[in-house]
Amino acid sequence: MVVSEVKTPMRYIAYLNLPYLQYCSSVKPEQRGLPLAVLENNTVVSMSPELAALGVALRASRRQVKHVCPEAMFVQHDKDASLHLAKGAWDICADYTPLVEPSEVNSAFLDITGCGDARSIVAELSRRCAETLGFTPHICVAPTKLVAKAGVPPISSEERAAWISPDEVLDFLAPLPVQALWPLSKATLEHLWRLGVNSVAQLRAVPVEELIDQLGEEGLLAHRLSLGIDHSRVQAAYPEPSVSCSFRFDQPLDSWDDMLKCLKICAAQISSELDQAQASTSSVELTVQSAGYADLVKRRAALRSPASSAQALESALIRAARAATRASANAPVISLHARATNLSMPAGLQLRMFCPELQGLAPSDDACHADELARAIESIRQRFGAKSVLTADAIVRTRRDRMIAASLL
Repeated sequence: MVVSEVKTPMRYIAYLNLPYLQYCSSVKPEQRGLPLAVLENNTVVSMSPELAALGVALRASRRQVKHVCPEAMFVQHDKDASLHLAKGAWDICADYTPLVEPSEVNSAFLDITGCGDARSIVAELSRRCAETLGFTPHICVAPTKLVAKAGVPPISSEERAAWISPDEVLDFLAPLPVQALWPLSKATLEHLWRLGVNSVAQLRAVPVEELIDQLGEEGLLAHRLSLGIDHSRVQAAYPEPSVSCSFRFDQPLDSWDDMLKCLKICAAQISSELDQAQASTSSVELTVQSAGYADLVKRRAALRSPASSAQALESALIRAARAATRASANAPVISLHARATNLSMPAGLQLRMFCPELQGLAPSDDACHADELARAIESIRQRFGAKSVLTADAIVRTRRDRMIAASLL
């Protein structure tokens, strides 16, 4: 009997970057075509194509931009407008795959494996994004999230799409700086720099035993990443889970007192649904459509801590409503849509999710098997990094801690 080798199909992981998202959402029509930078905390987060052509880098300071282009102009980043514009792009992505994982305001991972011809999907997705947003996204398709993000064409590149096959991963990564291994923490990258390890090729040359000795479990992660090994999966994170409540008025709402009554009803309804789901929220979003305004006004408000009470939700919605009505010059309101986002489950329920046999038992009952716990820990490490969960023997205590422990024996 001849046993044929079963080949694992290649994964097609795409990293989609919208390099001009913050620019398009923050500038006025009359400012188009000017050398303009979008700032957030005095740092460039986006820029016009004209400024990018001059070689200005993202994360540059105002002074650095002026050094390159003395005529440069600056505007502040409109976060709400960027989120609204990005949502249009993620909606397009969701038409091609259910696995859409936004990682930043202007970028997301997509898993298009098994969704059809990958090149056709990327071409069609790029075309639709260009028509909707006014610019073409930059995309890299690779076998892993690590390589897809590291290989996306930069904002200054004329290339819009890059493709990296499994056979090309090692050669692609080798000349890159270690900073390209983006899952590594800043502390690990600084440690590698002090060791004289500046490129991925240099990192590969370091024995894995030495890396583990220097960096613990993060050293093993660094070694695996340098070889292009990344088993993290694209999460189905869009659209994000939420609870909402909407009103549409036959007669425009022009009284603030009436607005407060509607917000109170929304808060009570959302609170009831959160309680039924045993969930809480850390932010709310209010979308307002005003008479005489074609565009919707969307504003967010954060809660001080995750909550599900109607009082906390109402307070946050009122803050969002004040900001939204100011943006529309207090014009009468035609409709409003309140939404609770960033939902979280109680700690006890989160723990029991890893152990199906614990459903219905008290959180204190210890019925998890070792393999269930191992899978849970591995899942957490893949998502939040190797140092998010440490075994006891990997924890390095200070000399002071050891002396205190010895004194208690």
